[in-house]
Amino acid sequence: MKHLILILIAVFLFSSAGFAVDNASDNLTLPHTFSAGETISSSKMNENFQKLVDAFNQLLIINDLNLNKKSIVIYQTDQTYNGDLGGMPGANNKCQVDTNIQALYNLGYCNNIQAVISTSSQQISDFNNLFSIDDNFNVITTERSEFTSNTSEFFNGTGGAMFMKFSDWSWTGTNNDGTVFNTNNCNNWSSSSNNDYGRIGKQPSSSNDLINKLEFNGGNAECNNEIKLLCICY
Repeated sequence: MKHLILILIAVFLFSSAGFAVDNASDNLTLPHTFSAGETISSSKMNENFQKLVDAFNQLLIINDLNLNKKSIVIYQTDQTYNGDLGGMPGANNKCQVDTNIQALYNLGYCNNIQAVISTSSQQISDFNNLFSIDDNFNVITTERSEFTSNTSEFFNGTGGAMFMKFSDWSWTGTNNDGTVFNTNNCNNWSSSSNNDYGRIGKQPSSSNDLINKLEFNGGNAECNNEIKLLCICY
């Protein structure tokens, strides 16, 4: 077995072939290739070997997280923000730089990050169609636990949750059915004035018949308040 492993490593080190580290389109290419008769430096060998070690470690992390491509990841930002998020693009950027998603995002598990808020032109209930997310994908936390079993039920507010996770308030600008609450979204997330308001939600925000349900409409907050964002990575 030891000799077999050494042979496999040697094949990778001396070849230019790639292999998938995440999916069929994400192939690993070694930094150095060698030709017959060429003098091989130890530094180049070490660089090739380190590339392989990093790739295998990525595979182990993905496997340990027990995630798959039929899931989207949900998380809440550590940082709080007032209602002037910079519109939807600014909110998405705040979700992207949050530390909670960096490991999965950098590993390439998910390539797209979206704030779970509504504007006058985009509402949460339309996220499946807007971002081509399969209705039947489940929703998983960054701790590899299933939060809900169906994205469409999550986006339209009809589904329950498996456990309590997001008890802090999040900006939503949204009714409980996932549709935009036009008058209460901090002027499409461009206002930090205490004269403007934004819808906020959490889990749970009121008594309901679905245990642990995350409700998008838990009341209003003045837009100068500092509140977290709910985000997805898909």
